[in-house]
Amino acid sequence: MATRRALIIRSSTARLGRRSCSLVLVLVAVAAVALRADARDRTRDAAGKTCLWAVESGAHRVFLLGSIHFLRPDAYPLPAAMEEAYAASRVVVFETDIAQLMDPGVQARMLELGMYPPGRRVFDALGPDTRQRLESKLRDTGLPAEAVAGLKPWVIALTLSSLEFLRLGFSPDFGVDMHFFQKAQADRKKTEALETIEHQLQLMAGMDDAMQEKFLAQTLQELEQAVDMAPDLVRYWESGQVEALRQLLFKTIDQYPGTRDRMLIRRNRAWLEKIEGLIRREEAALVIMGAMHLIGPGSVVDLLQQKGFRVQQR
Repeated sequence: MATRRALIIRSSTARLGRRSCSLVLVLVAVAAVALRADARDRTRDAAGKTCLWAVESGAHRVFLLGSIHFLRPDAYPLPAAMEEAYAASRVVVFETDIAQLMDPGVQARMLELGMYPPGRRVFDALGPDTRQRLESKLRDTGLPAEAVAGLKPWVIALTLSSLEFLRLGFSPDFGVDMHFFQKAQADRKKTEALETIEHQLQLMAGMDDAMQEKFLAQTLQELEQAVDMAPDLVRYWESGQVEALRQLLFKTIDQYPGTRDRMLIRRNRAWLEKIEGLIRREEAALVIMGAMHLIGPGSVVDLLQQKGFRVQQR
């Protein structure tokens, strides 16, 4: 039974795709689902702003791009300002090493950290409300309960988010990160990472049982709301309406301050040193991160402004 369960789990998680274990799957889950709207119906103000910022230091600029990580092909072309920022940059910095995400060993490591020991089941570790919502979502997706029974809540959260996006026709292969990563490889531009994959995995695996359940509950809540929020999210992201975007994206995570602090605020602070280093060495750079890291109090933009940097939305 244990061997069969492991095979089912590996088969299910394999459907996530080789690049889908990043934290972005949950942190911008709502925004990703939002982009299922037909691109032909979208309106874009050519003179308006986008989710792109420029940190100016003299004549030097470091660009900060708020990313959507799951997209459909019809989401392209991206706003011109984003492509122009890429063209002006010598180095492109991502949340983590995208090339390494393609290594099958990453999935194996995720399962190593994210599986319960034999005999323990996730359904016995959850409160009745979270368990009921999880069982309902599993029925909706058609994923057998046996496939997730041995997984910890944080892995289930990532799995359900990814499977939902894939079901709707989205793929990380068309995400903003992958788009610019492939361009950087073709153009032989230097790429760097804000944090390692292992660090991202440990952020989730290091959560205690209570926080893991909250993380799963938050994800289930976001997935329930995503479709209804889609039209506004598309418009706000493309036109750079930051405050409206913040109210929508943070509506759920603000109910889970522990998760927000661990997954957003602490990482924003840690990334600041790397971004300041790019500014000091005066190397034109494009830094790409989930959109939630760039909006609202405690965001990377906010922290840079507190330090006296001039940050302008583009």
